[in-house]
Amino acid sequence: MGPSDLLYPKDLAVDRKGNAIVADASEKVKVFSPHAKLLFSFPFNRPDHVGVLSDGRILVSGFPKDFLMSVFGQNGMLQGGIGTPAKADDQPSFNSVLNMGTIAVDSDDNIYYAFRFMLTPTIRKYSASGTLVAEWHLKDGEVLKQILVAARKEYEKNKKSGSYGGVPIFTAATFDEDSKTLWVASGVQLTELDGSGNVVRIVKLVRPDGRPLSADGIVVDSSLDILGRGL
Repeated sequence: MGPSDLLYPKDLAVDRKGNAIVADASEKVKVFSPHAKLLFSFPFNRPDHVGVLSDGRILVSGFPKDFLMSVFGQNGMLQGGIGTPAKADDQPSFNSVLNMGTIAVDSDDNIYYAFRFMLTPTIRKYSASGTLVAEWHLKDGEVLKQILVAARKEYEKNKKSGSYGGVPIFTAATFDEDSKTLWVASGVQLTELDGSGNVVRIVKLVRPDGRPLSADGIVVDSSLDILGRGL
C-alpha cells in the first residue's frame, strides 16, 4: 500500500483552499490537494473525526486521554489540545470511549464537539482558542430516548465483560451556515439546534420506500435541504 492510499477512511473535512483532510484507520491523518495529490500526513493514534479552522489548523479526535481534540498546524506539527475529558468512568479505557466525539466547525471558528457514547447526550461548544463557551444536554425525541436505553444496557454489559465500545448516541454533526444552526444525528433522528442549544426541530430519516436510514454523516445544502449518509 502506497503512502497516499487510504486503508479505512473514518472522516473527512475540507479547508478553505479545497484540501481534503482525512482521518484514516492506518493511524494517520492525510491531507490531499483538490487534485487528490497527497500533500502531507501525520501519525495519530486511532483517528476518528477531523475538523479544520479558517487558518488551516487541523482538529483531530480519537480515543481521548488528556484532551478531547488535538490541534495540528498546517505542516502536521502538534500545537496543543482543546477540551478536558469528562470524568464519566473510573476505568481509564471506558472513560476514553465515553469521551470520544464528532467535530463540527462553523465559519466563525466555533468548534462543536458531540460526545458519541456519553450516556448523558452532551454537546460542547468551544472557541477557536479552546475556551469552553457552552455545554448542552439533549433529551428530546423518542428515537434518542430509545437509543439511550440501548446504550446504557450495552455499557453495563461491557463493564461486566471488560469489553470496550458501545451504542453511539450521536453518530454525526454538521453546522448549517445559512440558518446558523447545528445538526446532530442520533441514528434515524436528526436534531437541529440554535445558537443557544435549543431544539429547533427534529427530523426522522427514511428512504423513499419508507425504510429507516441511520445517518453516520450529514451534509446540509441550501437547495437540497438535508442529505444523510448511512445504512
